[in-house]
Amino acid sequence: MKKSPINDTPDIGPFEHAPFWQGFPLTWHIKNNAVFVIECLPESEWAPDRNIGHRLKDLRNQGIGRNRHLVHLRVRNTGDVRSVLEGIAACARQIELNPILHFNAHGDKTRGLEVGPNRELVSWDLLRNLLRRINVACRGNLGVVMATCYGFRLVQDIKIRLPAPFNFLVGSVEKPTEGYLDKQMPQFYQMFFETGDLAAALNHLADARVGNSSTPLFLFFQAENQLVESFLQWYEAECSSAGRDARTNELLTRVKWARGPYRRGEIAEVRHIAKRITSVEHSIRTYERYSSDFLAGRTRSFAFEDVIAWSHRLKTSQKRVRNPQSK
Repeated sequence: MKKSPINDTPDIGPFEHAPFWQGFPLTWHIKNNAVFVIECLPESEWAPDRNIGHRLKDLRNQGIGRNRHLVHLRVRNTGDVRSVLEGIAACARQIELNPILHFNAHGDKTRGLEVGPNRELVSWDLLRNLLRRINVACRGNLGVVMATCYGFRLVQDIKIRLPAPFNFLVGSVEKPTEGYLDKQMPQFYQMFFETGDLAAALNHLADARVGNSSTPLFLFFQAENQLVESFLQWYEAECSSAGRDARTNELLTRVKWARGPYRRGEIAEVRHIAKRITSVEHSIRTYERYSSDFLAGRTRSFAFEDVIAWSHRLKTSQKRVRNPQSK
């Protein structure tokens, strides 16, 4: 047999993310050299003294963030949003533009962004697809900050079969107050501009909670975080003894349905193929192939073998904590 009928396409995700990544240590290479403030609010709600675009200009006047381009764009309808985002993608294909897109807008939990005086809707699905084009154009370096209600909804349905729509996203799971955004967003950008440390900047959004609960209001998505999480879950499901047995049985069943009853010696042949394509080495190569597309041109900062070793060490240490007498 020249081609295996088994489907080895990873199909994992999406996942919820804490504000900070506390798992496998990653090296974040943040290359963003511009901030585009995309103002979606109607003019009746646009207060110049509180607008994030003006606040960022004030930081630049103080010498903070001068090495990054700052562009402030007003959009009044769905067509404006599409036109602006397609224009940014076209620009990123021509020059080294790695933007952060800051959306200042109302958001609906299920329907998407509300834009302009008529509150025209840009669905989360459409917005995610438009952002994906930009992320591909800037080689996986797009950052997105959603100063909107339910901005973290953009993370839903992200899987590694397609390029990620952004390298990172900061967004809320509920409704942040205007006062909180007015206070914390400028501090977030100031810290990021001064240090280039995204994790430190996120501290300015970490204290917000959903109502009186302990649930963080703002969550953080980063493409490599997603990749590590999805790989570990996929690895546990597909590369454990039970997972490999299930994949072997699936292959045996598919071949039988495709070609009829096995002839003498064919079961051994199929099992030999199954042993090869369910091996850890083959599984990692499969995941590497898909993850390369998912990162949209960025180079992984880790090896999957290191993630596996880290996971094994973590499990061993957890077992020892549960059973202090174990050696």
